[in-house]
Amino acid sequence: MKANFNVIFFMIILMSMTTAQTLDEEHRLVCGNFDFGVIPKAARQFAIEERGRDEQYGINLAFQIIYGRYAHTDITLYLTINEHFEGASFLVFDTFTKHYIMDDWMQFTEPNQSIGLTIADRAGPHYLRIYAPHDSAAVSGYIVDENNNVLSSWGETDFLTWQSGSSSSSVYIQFDTGPGDTDVGNTPDEEIMRAVERLNYRHQNSNSPFHFEIDTIHHVHNNSWAMGEDLYDTWESVYELSYNPTEILNIFTVIGFHYNLGLGGVGVNPWYLESWDSVFYRVSMKGIYLTDLSAEEGRDHVFDHEVGHSLGLLHTFNYGCDLGTHGDYVLDTPTHAYANYVCDYSVDSCPDDPGNDPVDNCMNYVYGSECQMGFTVGQHGRSLWAIEQWVPTLIDLIDDVTSVPEDYTTIQEALDSAETGDTIYVSPGTYVENIIWPNTGGLRLIGSGPDSTIIDGNQTNRVIEVDDDASPPSEISGFTITNGNTTGRGGGIEIEMTGDILLSNLVISNNQASSGGGIAVEGIGGVWMGEAHVTVENVVFSGNHATGNGGGFSAHEDFVSTLFKSVTFANNTADGSGGGMDFYSMGNYAVILNSIIWNNTPDNLYGPHLFPYFSNIENGYDGVEIMNSDPLFVSDEDLRLQAESPCIDAGSAYINVDIDPTLMIPGEMWMEGVMVDLTPAFYGGNAPDMGAYESPYTAPLSLNEEISPLEYRLYPPYPNPFNPFTTLRYDLQKDGHVHITIYDILGKRVKTLINSRQTAGYKSVQWNARNDAGTAVSPGVYLYTIETGDPSTSPAHSFRQTRKMVLMK
Repeated sequence: MKANFNVIFFMIILMSMTTAQTLDEEHRLVCGNFDFGVIPKAARQFAIEERGRDEQYGINLAFQIIYGRYAHTDITLYLTINEHFEGASFLVFDTFTKHYIMDDWMQFTEPNQSIGLTIADRAGPHYLRIYAPHDSAAVSGYIVDENNNVLSSWGETDFLTWQSGSSSSSVYIQFDTGPGDTDVGNTPDEEIMRAVERLNYRHQNSNSPFHFEIDTIHHVHNNSWAMGEDLYDTWESVYELSYNPTEILNIFTVIGFHYNLGLGGVGVNPWYLESWDSVFYRVSMKGIYLTDLSAEEGRDHVFDHEVGHSLGLLHTFNYGCDLGTHGDYVLDTPTHAYANYVCDYSVDSCPDDPGNDPVDNCMNYVYGSECQMGFTVGQHGRSLWAIEQWVPTLIDLIDDVTSVPEDYTTIQEALDSAETGDTIYVSPGTYVENIIWPNTGGLRLIGSGPDSTIIDGNQTNRVIEVDDDASPPSEISGFTITNGNTTGRGGGIEIEMTGDILLSNLVISNNQASSGGGIAVEGIGGVWMGEAHVTVENVVFSGNHATGNGGGFSAHEDFVSTLFKSVTFANNTADGSGGGMDFYSMGNYAVILNSIIWNNTPDNLYGPHLFPYFSNIENGYDGVEIMNSDPLFVSDEDLRLQAESPCIDAGSAYINVDIDPTLMIPGEMWMEGVMVDLTPAFYGGNAPDMGAYESPYTAPLSLNEEISPLEYRLYPPYPNPFNPFTTLRYDLQKDGHVHITIYDILGKRVKTLINSRQTAGYKSVQWNARNDAGTAVSPGVYLYTIETGDPSTSPAHSFRQTRKMVLMK
């Protein structure tokens, strides 16, 4: 059975709360817990229960990216040493990146010397470290920006006071460049996604029972919170940011706690819940996550390390070498007496334990691309035990899951052994297979992402074949499908079906067939048997070929209705018609949203019932907001967008498909109405990009673009139906009091989501299917209402609207 871990990401800053100007040289970031006495006896003497390999535990992650916005400027330091100059030196650090911003230490070389130093193009928080080994050495000075505004200043008396509190002869002086327009610490969504992919990769490659999913990513600008300046004494400052704290790992970011957090992360263990007020603890404890170290080679395990703490793991080098008492109490992780910080297999710092350095798991401080950086089976057992022991109410059993290659060597074996409704997860790797889909209903095939999980047909047959005697899949996502070759239809994927299917997060490349070189969908019934409803979302079709029609995609027979959302068709070819896609039958239908269709020959689109919206189509096409501009791909092989692409922010977050009813055919009613309704959390920039890849770039707003909405508006929920989260999006034309309330179908109030004054703008709020008491509500129909202003005093600026949503079981 797969289980869903509804867990808070328990992270807290566990460090000496010295001032920003004093720090012992040997005082390092305190990560996890070093106090043996506070660990409960049960946590030191736990027993791992045997579990079946089919038990999987899903963990949802909610990211709160707290970032600063600072002035971009040159900074100049003016420092003066007194007569005790020998050995004194200084260095400047960037607090966000945790890196030096000087080539090397600068030395004072004579008594009473003054030094001026300018460092160009800086933004955000920094700290100056001054090393003064003589007890009477004092450095006075000040720091200014390019406009001579003083960022920090101090005298000899201040310095001597700070130095007297430091056993390392170092003084640390915190400063920043002041408020401005440059974002600092605003971690891109793409980097967060990569970090979660790495986390899953490390777990999957070590037979882990855990799988992590991103639930939501929010970005919050607050300079004080971003620097951690009011976090320690004002825990309630981020109460409002916590997201379903009883069900989801909440991950908060800060740039740095004063000058510290040199490794970029801090976490604690779940058994602390007994010692703290649980509600206060779950909502308010902070996580420090990522900075640029998440991407830096050899240090990208910082996030994984902190997740390990939140799931009950201690450092592998705590408490020395005794196997009976070492740090994480896991017998298959030999420990270090001290953190070794490097990968050095020639040294055994802990000879009483088996194995040499380093300890190859994420709970050790080691850096270098050669480090294995995984989790051991013993660590998996301890994590599972810790959560069940200390927060057992947070476990929710859900779907059956099978993993490849952990449970079965091939995808075909896993599919053949699956039962109705199973999910098959495929770990990163290349799988050379020609898959015949079984007659088992409701199967989902989920890869680890198209960049890492490849199914290669080896030019011998279709990559995936779903015949009419099979039960079609409910979902295929997360793969590159390549090198399929057949004289029939569907070189990459062929599906004969009725019902509903989702094809998402795929790259379909270099496949060949008679029609539908990439994908062919064949309806196998009429209105009396049901229609085929196909959703194709975030999929790239590239380099596919059909000897007949439909180089990228082809719909065959009747009553195939296809919804393309954020897809890219490029460089596909056909000897007949529809180099991109072919919907030649009068009984087939396609709606195309936020997409790019470019450089497909002999034509991009072919068919009588094709309806594009907010898309870039070479040579144009009759539709809504259609562009005809070179999308500026990175290359023919890399179909991501360059920074100058006209497709960036050119899509729409809200699209209402409005088609002449006389053109509607049986089967396409399922996509009538709103097809795209996204909150900004689902895209970067001012609007969604066109195509399958959301770029890290943002298109600038033109001067004539409106900043505030022109009218009040309440949008349909997304998703709807939902379980258990949905997003309610609304536009406020004017500043005013906003009241958003959820009612059951009988009109009884269930939840007050918002009751506060808000500024004009584009807004959204999420509901987690819980009432005001925090209790999960029953499946069914619910109404939500927005009220703004006071109609009796200002009817022009008041607004009320109600919509309906359905909570699924």
